[in-house]
Amino acid sequence: MPDDEEARRYITAHLGKMTAEDVCALFLVRLDQAAEMAETYGQGEKEHMMACVGKILSSLFRGSDIVSRVGEDSFLVYSAGAISGKKAQEKAKEVCSQVRLAGAAPSGMAATVSVGVYLAQGAQIPFERLFGQAAAAIYEARSNGTGSVCVLTDEKDGTEGPSRPAER
Repeated sequence: MPDDEEARRYITAHLGKMTAEDVCALFLVRLDQAAEMAETYGQGEKEHMMACVGKILSSLFRGSDIVSRVGEDSFLVYSAGAISGKKAQEKAKEVCSQVRLAGAAPSGMAATVSVGVYLAQGAQIPFERLFGQAAAAIYEARSNGTGSVCVLTDEKDGTEGPSRPAER
């Protein structure tokens, strides 16, 4: 699994090669109970759950997708190709479901994740925009409670405008 700087370089290079028809998605996946888990059971417990989430993400996405840990309690997944808002929504829900199905941490504490996704189409998309919109999506998902999903996508009317939530 690449570190966040290596992932950023790869994603930035890929974004620079995209054409107007190309589509990509950036998923941000955040462990909902990270702070509580570390406080109550210790940093080792949280790190164990983060490793489990990383394995789940690696198994759910294609080998050509980039999965990287970012920060203390989050992962990013970059996926390019034939992905629609509906497919992104389904994949995000699958991530949440698989983490829940993976069971509880060794302490017995159940784990959930929230997922924010930004789906973009076009040429020369800056990494900062991609990441910023995915961050807005994870913020929206977390505001809806643990285990929530939010997918944001560009307006498709040809104008550069604010993102809007896709169907939930």
